Amino acid sequence: MGLGFIALTMTACISVGAETDRSAPKVACPDKLIPPYSGPLTIESKYDQSDSSKSTLKESRSAESERIYRQIQTFSKQLVGYSDRYVRSDNEAYSKVALACFDQSLSNWAEADALMSEDASKNGQAMRKWTLAAVASAARKLTLLSDGQYELSSKQELWLRRLASKVKSDYQPRLTANFKGINNHDYWAGWAVTVTGMLLNDGGDRQWGYQAFDHAMGQIESEQKGDLSVGWLPNEMGRRHLATEYTQYALLPLVFLAVHADANDHPLTSAQRSKLMALVNMATMMMIYPEKVRSLLSDDQKIPEGHKLAWLVPWLHAYPDNAVARELYDHFKGEVDGYSQAGGLIEAIYPVRSATSEPRPNKPSKVGVR
Repeated sequence: MGLGFIALTMTACISVGAETDRSAPKVACPDKLIPPYSGPLTIESKYDQSDSSKSTLKESRSAESERIYRQIQTFSKQLVGYSDRYVRSDNEAYSKVALACFDQSLSNWAEADALMSEDASKNGQAMRKWTLAAVASAARKLTLLSDGQYELSSKQELWLRRLASKVKSDYQPRLTANFKGINNHDYWAGWAVTVTGMLLNDGGDRQWGYQAFDHAMGQIESEQKGDLSVGWLPNEMGRRHLATEYTQYALLPLVFLAVHADANDHPLTSAQRSKLMALVNMATMMMIYPEKVRSLLSDDQKIPEGHKLAWLVPWLHAYPDNAVARELYDHFKGEVDGYSQAGGLIEAIYPVRSATSEPRPNKPSKVGVR
């Protein structure tokens, strides 16, 4: 799995169902798992903080920052990778091993009460919420798709609840009417807590993320380009040559929150729906018709890779008739799934449909949005 750059000290030949409150069959995980990290979350930003646009990469950051970042990121990617192995597998034995490895990896970090340090820089707090978003999304995917073969243990549930509480305490102070810096960080914190609430059936956490969503809808500015309304988030557009990349990145948690809004008792207003549609239009134009929105951009743009467009999967599940988004999806030949921060492969739970509401051929379609 490409994990050789971290010194791994923990082996895992441990089984699903080891806890007394679960009855899943015992299957060994043969892999080396990333050891839990419970130390200070003192991670430096990768961007030069003297640049107000936060669009200039540092030449390097401290070795300690890089070590902490890599250990946590690699855990997250390894864990999500096990959930993706399960989605891809049509072999029962292979599927059980994937579940066993997912379970043991998550248990290791839960039992260590990882990522809970009070000593956290802003980027350490960001790492905490990104990890929660990935882990909770992947765990929710498995609980939806495994027909009862996988369920969280009490220790895993407790850790995820504590982690969600920590993310709320990190980001709640920003969610005030007079704070002008609300941006993609807050939207991702919102989704991280909300998806955890969906996983654990916690009504308060399910609702919490919509504070950031409502802020975002109020931030969107728009104008007419021909017969199309295009909208943008000023704080993402301010990232200069990274405006396109950060627009796509910010859109993903907002789309997740939007497609679950009704189920989470926070239905969108017609104005919010129109603003989000305008933002989708802008995100598409930036990618495939940049000349049409060049007047709104200050620099030549860095174009993100396909997985950064994973928002298209839940969006086209919810709005299969949206021709603008469909054009972007087709432009990438549908190869936009698999972003680890979103929980990896998600089309199995958000089957992309054509305008006739049929799932796209040759893609998994096991369950709809819940």
